[in-house]
Amino acid sequence: MSVKEDRYSGGSWDDPSVQQEIILPRDVFRSKFTHWFYERIHHRRVIVSIFINISIFIYVFMTNSETGELFGTICGGYCLVWTLGVLIYTSSKYHLRNCFELTGQLALMVGVIRTRPSADQKTWDAVAYSLNKVLYERGLWNTPYCLYSGKQAYGMFKSWLFSHI
Repeated sequence: MSVKEDRYSGGSWDDPSVQQEIILPRDVFRSKFTHWFYERIHHRRVIVSIFINISIFIYVFMTNSETGELFGTICGGYCLVWTLGVLIYTSSKYHLRNCFELTGQLALMVGVIRTRPSADQKTWDAVAYSLNKVLYERGLWNTPYCLYSGKQAYGMFKSWLFSHI
């Protein structure tokens, strides 16, 4: 790798077209809930938990014995609680921060340094768009819609910066 190549850039920070065609999840989804639901469905743990719940509930409705129904109901209750726990965990800022690790944090810092955003949300939209692209291309996030808006990118930058001071 030459000195001029930046391994954290992902090739999207310097594109002049980025400023013109910024598409963020808030432009694609009708609400934050639909974005949240779309993101959760792409987590393997959530899919497995939902599949197990559906399987147990099908078993409960297909069995005719009382012990089978009791067993299925108890297991279904535990799996439902597990699924809710997984949904809460994947929704937390802790999970988002862990997914970024060092590469994502460096990509965020490089994006902030290169775009030099102000407090205006429009300038942070460019950072969010570019960071979404970098995280998806590097496999750090399952979908290209990690950050909902520039406001979320600004909040992550502030929390990351102040947690390291």
